[in-house]
Amino acid sequence: VSYDGTLRLWDLNSKHIGLDQNITYQHLLKLKGKNGMKSAGNCCCYSRDGELVVAGTTNGGMHLWHQRSYFGNPTFANYDAHKGEVSSICFTQDSLQLFSRGTDSSMKMWDLRRFKEAVHVWENMPNESSRMQVSLSPDEKYVITGSNIINTHVPKGVIGQLVFCDVRTFELAAQINISNTSVYLSLIHISEPTRLLSISYAVFCLKKKKKKKQQ
Repeated sequence: VSYDGTLRLWDLNSKHIGLDQNITYQHLLKLKGKNGMKSAGNCCCYSRDGELVVAGTTNGGMHLWHQRSYFGNPTFANYDAHKGEVSSICFTQDSLQLFSRGTDSSMKMWDLRRFKEAVHVWENMPNESSRMQVSLSPDEKYVITGSNIINTHVPKGVIGQLVFCDVRTFELAAQINISNTSVYLSLIHISEPTRLLSISYAVFCLKKKKKKKQQ
């Protein structure tokens, strides 16, 4: 997906052409707002079965295509999914639901059978980054995201967190303090799904390196 308002699907097994032996895209999908104007793309995701592909835009829209549509007009579109940029999207294994994260400091759960309104909205999750991710635990009981420290001058006691929310009850399950920087990416592995204490995770934090003082 690109800021040029397109989502391009590539086949790595296609024939390489030209002196540079480049591959060409198989499909070019156009992202548009409700006014018909081009929308810059920010994130995209395939469903687990490869039947669906969804893209999030910088003006808060989500566009979804089913391969049966031959990638013409979107099968589903919600132009007001978020009030800010859509920074990340992920599907459930059955491809019936998805989760999105936005720069409007919210995370949302969607059902593709009722795509116009979110099933649930988690609010007050600080984020101003277009790179903030959302992911699901392997057993799909928890949706995980990070928090973005908005202010450059971080007040004492304010830190970036890893946030776990229960998909069934919509309640906040856990908050893990990470650092005094923003948490953007989380990868989770639960070694024993029946034990909540057996959780390991990888976290990416954005932090500027301090310059070493010259001796």
